[in-house]
Amino acid sequence: MNMTRVIPGFFLLFFILGSPLVLADSRTAEMADIILHLNHHPSGAEKRTLREILNSDHASKGERILAMALLNMNHKVTPADRAQLRELAQDSAAPAAERELAEILMNLNHKPSASAKERLKRLR
Repeated sequence: MNMTRVIPGFFLLFFILGSPLVLADSRTAEMADIILHLNHHPSGAEKRTLREILNSDHASKGERILAMALLNMNHKVTPADRAQLRELAQDSAAPAAERELAEILMNLNHKPSASAKERLKRLR
């Protein structure tokens, strides 16, 4: 077997299979950063980023729930978004970072607390 053909094939396969995971981590990190710097509601630029996440073919259901809750936020999340965030936070099949962001958003009032900021820094 010619290794010069096999090795590039493995790298290509790893890139194709691994890229959605990298994108998911990137979207979660972006939202953690938005929440970390949040002051009452997302800025215009942050809202554009959240809309991009909502429209992404690669975004998970949880990422879309988080992005929508942030877009709708004004000082705190809406009751409808809180219900979806609660479901996400309790979904053991959802990634831990998504569950943690959901918990932080449910308890957020105007801006993240000091303890929430520490949690958010670990997710960035």
